[in-house]
Amino acid sequence: MRRFFARFARHQATPAEALYASVVAASRQKALYDTYGVPDTLEGRFEMLAMHLFACVHSLTLGHQKDPELARDVAEVFVQEMDTTLREMGISDKRVPRRMKALFSAYGGRLGAYGASLTGEGEPLEEVLGRNIYDEGADPDLPVRLAAYLRFVLAELQEAPVAAFREGRPPFPPAHDLPAAAPPPSPAASEIAR
Repeated sequence: MRRFFARFARHQATPAEALYASVVAASRQKALYDTYGVPDTLEGRFEMLAMHLFACVHSLTLGHQKDPELARDVAEVFVQEMDTTLREMGISDKRVPRRMKALFSAYGGRLGAYGASLTGEGEPLEEVLGRNIYDEGADPDLPVRLAAYLRFVLAELQEAPVAAFREGRPPFPPAHDLPAAAPPPSPAASEIAR
């Protein structure tokens, strides 16, 4: 992770790079792995990155203050960073495009599934998270709690001014700050999801 932030420190980070760094930091919160039981594996970390990036992009494209261009730019940074990470892991140049295609397909699938859940057109969010993130036999309460956390994140981001995203400081709530009984999504959040 230090190498990731060092890459941006070598030059003046663009708004999309600064925003992506915030997404990465939110996805690495210890509470996600300790309290919400997300597997602390390469796959689990990718799922948390995809989930937080979804929340960010969703808010920028469907929120009260939209910035679809920034949403596109931050998704492009994600692609570039995944490519760099695969190469740093020693994946050969010939295999990187195939691995990138699989990663981007997985991210696109999550984007569609989470979005459909929020509009009521797809499976319940709890089922989508349970299938994609948790191992078979995991505590069935974990995806319920993670879904409540994601709704909480979306409600917070959708209330934020777009300037916060452009400055690379979207208000991701600390994962451990979720109230014990998470409130349902605000009417504003439900409207935006439609």
